[in-house]
Amino acid sequence: MKIAIDIDGTIYETEREMRVEAEIYDIEKLHGKGMIDKSQVWVQNRYDWTDEQNIEFIKRFVEITRRANLLPGAKEVIKKFEQMGIELIIITARGSQEYEDNEQMMQVAKDKLKSDDFHFSKMIFKTPNKLQACLDEKVDFLIDDSPDVCQETINGKVKTIFIHDGEIKGVDKPNQYLYEVGNWGEIYRIIYNYVHNVKQ
Repeated sequence: MKIAIDIDGTIYETEREMRVEAEIYDIEKLHGKGMIDKSQVWVQNRYDWTDEQNIEFIKRFVEITRRANLLPGAKEVIKKFEQMGIELIIITARGSQEYEDNEQMMQVAKDKLKSDDFHFSKMIFKTPNKLQACLDEKVDFLIDDSPDVCQETINGKVKTIFIHDGEIKGVDKPNQYLYEVGNWGEIYRIIYNYVHNVKQ
């Protein structure tokens, strides 16, 4: 069995940290008038910022990444998957955007995963098309926090666990390949039941 896992917003609370930092930036730079859609995952889609403002803000990403904590239960559950003999890989879009800090963004993620003692058989960065990566890698499940990515992968018949909080919009057209969860305990239940052929 093979599971692909995203990094930001899935293993680490990077996206929540980004949302906090973006609110501060918007208030201080634009007097709090930039918000257009609070339900969006990507900061660039939440605010009506200029390209220059987006570039200025994204320069904070490396530091935000460094301080982002693990999602509760992420490390414990991933370790349980390792003990179950499940192959784990990383599939992330990090590094695919045209930012000058891309190499540093990827290296910080690698260092952070290593320092938290994660052991992935493969780490695939710069992946704008996660569906194709999942098909190429023949994964049994993808775990991700992006509704757009999850919509694409479930449309492509990849079993997908969508982890998110209530603030983020859901998947527009769910189907039988989608599992929605709010925490890593629920992820563990889904995979445990799948491995042990427990009817959901």
